[in-house]
Amino acid sequence: MKDIDKDAFLAAFEQVLKPLLAIGHGFGVAGHEFRDSFSQAAAEFYAQLMMSAEERPVSSVRVGVYAGLNSSEARSRLTDRVSSGRSYARRSEALSAILNGWHSESGYSGVYDMALEIPFADADGSPNFQSLCDRYAIGYDAKALLQELLDARCVDRLASGHLRAISRAYVLPPGNPARLERMGRALSNFGYSFQRILAAESDATFKYTERTVVSDYTLSEDGARAFDSEARDRGTKFLVDMDSWLTAQGRRLRDPSGRQFGCGVYVFEDRSRVGELPLHLEDEDAEKARRARHSSSAKMS
Repeated sequence: MKDIDKDAFLAAFEQVLKPLLAIGHGFGVAGHEFRDSFSQAAAEFYAQLMMSAEERPVSSVRVGVYAGLNSSEARSRLTDRVSSGRSYARRSEALSAILNGWHSESGYSGVYDMALEIPFADADGSPNFQSLCDRYAIGYDAKALLQELLDARCVDRLASGHLRAISRAYVLPPGNPARLERMGRALSNFGYSFQRILAAESDATFKYTERTVVSDYTLSEDGARAFDSEARDRGTKFLVDMDSWLTAQGRRLRDPSGRQFGCGVYVFEDRSRVGELPLHLEDEDAEKARRARHSSSAKMS
């Protein structure tokens, strides 16, 4: 890689970090905690990279060299990794799988993948919510999962006691910690897609699709709301169609040794056209004088 390419990448990397720093700042994350997370990510990335290339256990010393860590810290980061958010993520994935199965499994859906009304449980083995949970959410309490879907307005309980699926997609409610894990996964998928796009420019790998549309003119607040509403309606229809297509093509395209693929729809503000405020640093001598006065006041108190 040429130095100019490396500089261009690092400049882009800094731009990617800024919105993440803004989100973290809103959750009270301090600067040293960001550095700690970067060290954790670097250790995991280089360890996985070495394992993939060499197909053998990795050395913590080598991981530390690449990640800028000493060997003991590298080993500690790779052996003591704990993420509480992942348990929330697995639960949200189970809820999504239940809704998807409800709309696609034989006996649970009708024509055009319309979900049928089902009871919570059925002794004779007819399609029911408990059976969906037994298949897609092993180890979870079916009643608790149903309550979450009811609270999220993805499912409605009818007067007869039967359940009706209102939505095929499980949208995480505000305040759910899994929303942050989902953000991380979405940004990770987005980043790896661009890695593939850039790599495909120099080899025979097929390039992932990347398409965007940006308004030619600035929008008012009401205009932005209208744009978001239109994108949500059209995007949801598109994703439902893609999901139905995947279900119909399962037998032809499925490969046990393959990988999972997806596509998404999101709305963004094109901040590249806004720019950033120019930085005005405090004069170095004035800064030293202010720090000296602060230190003197602290000693007197």
